[in-house]
Amino acid sequence: SILKMVQPKVWQTCQGNVHVVTPETSLAREMKGIHDDVCKKIDKIPERIDLLQRVKLFLYRIHHSSTTLVKDILVLVNRELEILERDTAELGNDMLEGMRLRLQNLFTKLMFKTNALDDGFKGTKPKLLINKSLKPVIT
Repeated sequence: SILKMVQPKVWQTCQGNVHVVTPETSLAREMKGIHDDVCKKIDKIPERIDLLQRVKLFLYRIHHSSTTLVKDILVLVNRELEILERDTAELGNDMLEGMRLRLQNLFTKLMFKTNALDDGFKGTKPKLLINKSLKPVIT
């Protein structure tokens, strides 16, 4: 579950447990925060525009632009941004609500996609110095 993904990894040492925030857990936390914001009802147009731009930047940063799921999310985000920036939101509140619900559903699917976080770090994982006395705690 996403709650396990955002928790720091626990490593056991001879001196006790060490909690480690990895790049993957950091990314999962950011993704969960964005998901929570996407699911909130935001009535102020500038705040919604900021959120949608944050979603776009996040998706571009994790390098998922080749997947159909991310392309669908980006299409919805761009469509809503265009409607909000042209100030034509009053033309179809029902349409906007439907788009927002679909965006929530697609972003939820992205969160629970098994390789979503791993793909975001292809070729960018930092080299870590491993101490031989560290052993992961199996939970």
